Amino acid sequence: MPEKKEITIRQVRELERELNYRAFTGGKKIAVVDPASLMHYAAQNALLKTLEEPPKDSLLILVSTSVGGLLATLVSRCLRLSFAPLPVQEVASFLETRKGWSRDKAELLAAMSMGSLGRAAAPEMEEMIQRRAAWAERMSSLTPADSAGWMALAEEIAGEREESLKFLDWAEGWYRDILICLVTGSSRGLSNPDLEQSIRRQADRNSRERVLFLLSRIGATAASIRRNVNRRMALEDFLMRAAGLG
Repeated sequence: MPEKKEITIRQVRELERELNYRAFTGGKKIAVVDPASLMHYAAQNALLKTLEEPPKDSLLILVSTSVGGLLATLVSRCLRLSFAPLPVQEVASFLETRKGWSRDKAELLAAMSMGSLGRAAAPEMEEMIQRRAAWAERMSSLTPADSAGWMALAEEIAGEREESLKFLDWAEGWYRDILICLVTGSSRGLSNPDLEQSIRRQADRNSRERVLFLLSRIGATAASIRRNVNRRMALEDFLMRAAGLG
């Protein structure tokens, strides 16, 4: 389907209409929705009937990094296939060879992408190297008494929907790294290896239960933003909890 910020009901209806046509060469009709999380909930609902009773000789593939932003009724109608990420060293070697990047840079971007080759090679990932450090510093300084701090951060990242989702995607990796340190005590598998010292300080201040709770709130916040709720309010709620109020 075409790349847009959101997949609409109209696009889903067009897809359903095309799937009902006879295949040009007489074979299968295959449609790929990537990423499926871009479907508004109303668009997901519109697709349920087709998933339940697909047209003859048709195959519909929904691609998503997580089912968090997908309706349970939609997921239940699909055959779920999970693919493991590529080894970080394999991604780093590809970037070093094909992109001509230094080994250090390739390894950092491979870790940041958590084994996703396409994500590691995306143009915005280089920009994210600096932005992560700034976000980590801001997140590390949040306190219950500093309401101005987390409200200001929410305002900064709430301007654009994609910016908000990028921040939450990074925050998910950040808290995942904290959880790795809490559970294993090791730095192996961190998606922000260059921020290890900051991650370990946060691990010392948090419990496993709290980090798991915040990870669940990140998923819920991202789902709310995809439903077009007020981004600033959704982010303020998450950051307030991250600061220790809730």
